[in-house]
Amino acid sequence: MTSLLSLNRVLQNHPLFLSITIINYDSEITSYNLIGSGKVYLNFIYGSIQKINSDGTRPELGRIQLQPVENYFSLQAEKGAKLITLAIKPFHWNNITKEDAKNARNSHFDMSMAVSGALLNLLYQELEQVNCPDKALEKIDNYFDSFYPQWTKITPIDEIIEDIFKSQGRVAIKDILNKYPFSRSTLNTYFYKQIGVSPKFFIKLIQFNNLLREFLLEKKTISEIIKNWDYYDYSHLKKDFILFTGGPPKNFEKFRDGTLEMIFKNFSYW
Repeated sequence: MTSLLSLNRVLQNHPLFLSITIINYDSEITSYNLIGSGKVYLNFIYGSIQKINSDGTRPELGRIQLQPVENYFSLQAEKGAKLITLAIKPFHWNNITKEDAKNARNSHFDMSMAVSGALLNLLYQELEQVNCPDKALEKIDNYFDSFYPQWTKITPIDEIIEDIFKSQGRVAIKDILNKYPFSRSTLNTYFYKQIGVSPKFFIKLIQFNNLLREFLLEKKTISEIIKNWDYYDYSHLKKDFILFTGGPPKNFEKFRDGTLEMIFKNFSYW
């Protein structure tokens, strides 16, 4: 299992954040693989942590940055590194950054472009020795509280995203178009602006997260996954495995280092 010490706090009624996690790397991590969750993350990085995107690029990671919605990635960390990461509903990206999320694919947003650098430096210093999620959140709220009303403004697709998460991705585009007053092109435009991916991609990502949770935690077989999640056959499932993990189901052992099981057991999905 990946060598890290993780403390997590699920947040039920916070205006912006869904959860806060503090990870201390107690030894060097050469690489561990993670699946995109469909959420955006505010990250505070201490020490050396490197990220490799699904396309092989290595984004420049500032000390405090916003991580976009993505399919999968891997991390490398030196011994003693620390990561404080807060999950955010994906449609808040545009509110925080004032940028179309489509332009952020495979890159991270430097929070100094949204918040005073001096304020961020003070917060960063205060959080360095904090390892309790509740205490870290209290400090973050003290600095960011005045920004929350702007960052959490309602967007045209809030309810749609909520529906997709609550249905575990078991929803069709036609059902969304029947329920909400959007054309297909308008729906695509809103998704690319707010979260950076198409509705179809996002639905498949959320569905894959849920089937992967079932695969890992409930020890379901590939045949059971194909049946439970309405795939036509193995080749159909294989395409999604490649899209969201980088390889077919038979190569999934690289994700079986215990890290994903820990995430799925202890982290709130929505």
